Amino acid sequence: MNVRSFIAVVIGGVVDIMVTNILLVPVLIYAMIAGDLTNLPSAELSAALASALVDSPGIQVAGWALGLTATVLGGYTAAWIARRDEVRNGALSAWLCMTLGVLAIAAGHEAAPLWQHAVAFIVSPLGGAFGGMLRLRAVSAHASSVSAA
Repeated sequence: MNVRSFIAVVIGGVVDIMVTNILLVPVLIYAMIAGDLTNLPSAELSAALASALVDSPGIQVAGWALGLTATVLGGYTAAWIARRDEVRNGALSAWLCMTLGVLAIAAGHEAAPLWQHAVAFIVSPLGGAFGGMLRLRAVSAHASSVSAA
């Protein structure tokens, strides 16, 4: 892996996590309001929110969908920066998401069941690769339109 690809993968991973957190803000606000968690002390709020995210199938699906969307964007970003091996660099951009998952499991702080983490370890690189593939298709479409002109 060359330096440009390494930087692209690192930035793609950071984009994935940052966008996931931004996209989850409305979901967390909804969980706080729906679960009447707004009056909890801050020490109890984190645990209550984590429980709400796991206990509510609708909130959980929304979280997964938004997280996967962010992973696709992270993969696209990595492919855009790398400008080569788009699909591979996109898949590798899921490194931070996967690392945080492993650390959460190791520390015993995971809120989701272990099988969901296992699914995420498969789906995350696939989502990043899909983002890389979207970038590759955009580059190919642009090259086709330029050569046709």
